[in-house]
Amino acid sequence: MTEAADWVASRIIERYGRPGRVAYMVMFRLQNSADFSHIVPPRESIVAAWIDAGSGLLPATAESALERCKILQAVHTLARAPHQMTADERRQMMARSVLFSVQQTATDLVEVRLISRSLTFSPKGDREANEQWKPGSEGWYSAYRPRDEDDE
Repeated sequence: MTEAADWVASRIIERYGRPGRVAYMVMFRLQNSADFSHIVPPRESIVAAWIDAGSGLLPATAESALERCKILQAVHTLARAPHQMTADERRQMMARSVLFSVQQTATDLVEVRLISRSLTFSPKGDREANEQWKPGSEGWYSAYRPRDEDDE
């Protein structure tokens, strides 16, 4: 059942790696049992990592991705006011940490949990998505998931 989960994970990476979506971001695929409460995940929960340093999403080691998070978080703590920062430094201040897990829970169902947080301004602007993927004629597709009553 790993094949379907890996196929869906590669579509998530493709979605965030599109050239028009260039941004400062560090992305982590986490173990299915991982704790999503951290902005930067613990090393032991990371399955794979990617970094977008303003020029596209590229694969990275978990260690280099965690180090990049520290560097991006430090941009916000500069003594200079935002209007004294360069445009690149201001974009880095808006950097995001994206955590996701992918799990095949049935032969015809893959579930994705994805949380995107600002590395410096969380919880403002945090986003969470829970997707259900189903098999289609050309692989898997993201299907509608109704909101749970607990979500309201």
